Amino acid sequence: MQVKMVKLSQVALAVLVLAVSAIAQPTPQAAVQASPKSEPASRAAKHAEDEKSLRTQAEEYASAFERGDAASISNMWTKEGSLTDTKGRLFKGRDAIARLYQAYFTQFGGQPMEIAIASLKFPSDNIAIEEGTARLRQTATPGSSSRYLVVHVKDSGQWLMSAVVETACALPSSHECLKDLSWLIGDWTAKGVPGKALHLKANWAGSGNFIHCLYQEDGSARASATQIIGWNPVSQKFVSWYFDQDGGFGQGTWVKDTPGWRVDARAIEPDGTTCSATYVFKPLPGDSFSWRSIKRKLGGSQLPNTPEIIIERDQPHK
Repeated sequence: MQVKMVKLSQVALAVLVLAVSAIAQPTPQAAVQASPKSEPASRAAKHAEDEKSLRTQAEEYASAFERGDAASISNMWTKEGSLTDTKGRLFKGRDAIARLYQAYFTQFGGQPMEIAIASLKFPSDNIAIEEGTARLRQTATPGSSSRYLVVHVKDSGQWLMSAVVETACALPSSHECLKDLSWLIGDWTAKGVPGKALHLKANWAGSGNFIHCLYQEDGSARASATQIIGWNPVSQKFVSWYFDQDGGFGQGTWVKDTPGWRVDARAIEPDGTTCSATYVFKPLPGDSFSWRSIKRKLGGSQLPNTPEIIIERDQPHK
């Protein structure tokens, strides 16, 4: 279970094992692209409002694209701005860009779009460089995507696009993103848990697009819970779902947190009580890692942090 507050012996071992996978293995490329690159602290603070404005502009661009509003989109460029599309064609000037979008919308109509900003940098107070990916959800090829690079300029207090370059790309499949977790396939045991030892068995599922986990206590004839881990292509993050034998269920989102990972999880108990916690993972020498739960809440009550638990592989990983 993602969040089990009452009995430490029912800790979600599957979450523990799966989340640590990204500690020991390289982070998937998509995850790297999705993590905004930070500016130095002082500069980031200085441009906090500028970054907010540019992120709002990206949302407005996606909204206008879904409406098929060529005029609103082209007005986000400077008068002499340029766009180089995925075919290498250059469109120079706001009017030419407006005609390009209008022709597209006339043929295909407005399209829902998802924009993921990978980085925002400010070489100077009036220049910003944005990189990211854009994905269409409703086209002849649903899910088609492109990488983009935008040079923004600030004119009379307003950010406008001066130059945009788009590059066609294919988003990695869920299986490709999960390849870095393949070493987790197998059997694990949690050490130092009060009561009976907890065991995890992890296997591929869904043609390799998910990892399915079962965990149980010593002496139990059936699994006490099941865990599924996958990749969210929209948020570009690992996500996990949990279901226990008593009817509780939960979900978690993973965030890289040097030197390990942090999982922000929420769950609902069988009686309807809501609970939440943050799981902290740290790599250890050998085929093992430590886990603990902090910021725990059960209903409206704050609970103490748990002690660290050690998770070890039953057999050496091949």
